[in-house]
Amino acid sequence: CSKWERCQTHSKGVPSSVAFNELLHACGDWLTKEKGLLEIPSVFFHVKSGDGKLEAFELTAWALVTEMRMREWDNSVKKVCKSSIGKMEYITQKNGPVWIFGHPLFYEYNVGYDMSTKQVSLKKEECQPCSAEGGVSLSDDGRRRWPRAAQGEPRITHYNLNLPL
Repeated sequence: CSKWERCQTHSKGVPSSVAFNELLHACGDWLTKEKGLLEIPSVFFHVKSGDGKLEAFELTAWALVTEMRMREWDNSVKKVCKSSIGKMEYITQKNGPVWIFGHPLFYEYNVGYDMSTKQVSLKKEECQPCSAEGGVSLSDDGRRRWPRAAQGEPRITHYNLNLPL
């Protein structure tokens, strides 16, 4: 919230996570053709590579924000946006707090996993087509300024927090 001017203005006396989610909920009121999601700064996370070096990875608002229609208390239907990441109380003995990134990571990166070394790989590259008819391009020709639309209520995944990780 501290890097997003709109959120700074909105968060007067409110925790930044609350202000951020309130603004996303009201995205129908402020998303513009000129800026769209591009006004929301990216989130960066750091991962230790196999050789112990810290690497920074970017998740843009396009990967993190989903648009949906929600029925309001007065029975009207409103366009709202939701963040695809949030806090989760999942602390393991071996690895400490757990973050589950889910689909935003796959929107930004080609994600791989090496079973022999148990290493995750993240590569920033264009998606390859699944067929000869073409595929999805992640190049920014204006599409990345608008959130992806979700149909229906979001599915909330539940994890058994008693299992080891």
